Amino acid sequence: LKFVLVKDGEQIPKQNLQKLTSASIPDFTKVILIINQKDVSIPKGNFIIVKDYTAPLNQIEIWIEKKAKEYGKTITKDAIKELIRRLDTNFYALSTEIKKLAFYVGDRKEIRKETVSEIVKELGEEDIFEFVNAIMFSRRNDVLRMLDHFLKDQGQENLILSQVLKTLSIYLIVNDLKNKEGLNLRAINEYIASIFGTYLRTKTLEEIIKNLEVANIENILKQYSAFVEFDVKSKRGEIDLPLSLRNYILSRVS
Repeated sequence: LKFVLVKDGEQIPKQNLQKLTSASIPDFTKVILIINQKDVSIPKGNFIIVKDYTAPLNQIEIWIEKKAKEYGKTITKDAIKELIRRLDTNFYALSTEIKKLAFYVGDRKEIRKETVSEIVKELGEEDIFEFVNAIMFSRRNDVLRMLDHFLKDQGQENLILSQVLKTLSIYLIVNDLKNKEGLNLRAINEYIASIFGTYLRTKTLEEIIKNLEVANIENILKQYSAFVEFDVKSKRGEIDLPLSLRNYILSRVS
């Protein structure tokens, strides 16, 4: 099975988007279309539509600037990007950390990237991969231990969810590039970096490839789809995200 990922579907001209969604897709291919539009009908065939309800990046950046001004501070562009990289679009966490940063810089009027890097914690790559691997392979004790660790801080569940989705999507992409296209590790990592902006550690990438030898790719896709649904419903305010995440993850390892 081959997966084709199409990001930022809302930027595709409407006529071209209609051609894409009406195209005949072979049975051995799944097209994952990520789009920030509510009026897109789900086409028939081998399409997976992921409706992205997150706010546009430029609006998030403006919001961060305004939030910093509430505390009498300015924040540099690279500091804003670093903040988003670490916290994604979790507005609760962003608000909390901006307040913390404003108090930390004291009399200084500007919040800089190095301060964000020093103060705002991020999930380690190896930690989140270990967590996802524990879910995939039903290692209940590891899941329970890491679940309590990751969800102990209020407001961190959106960050956890975004990182889990990123990790599962990397699994799908690596499976396609390695097992279908036959690319080597370096070429795969170059492709990953072109999508996510950062390279994977060699150790992490090697572990992904090793896990794919025994993992069921259809189950990974089902888990990805389930977490996407949680993401959409939480942004609509339809679910209690921490509780829903915990219950779903525990059901996978029971």
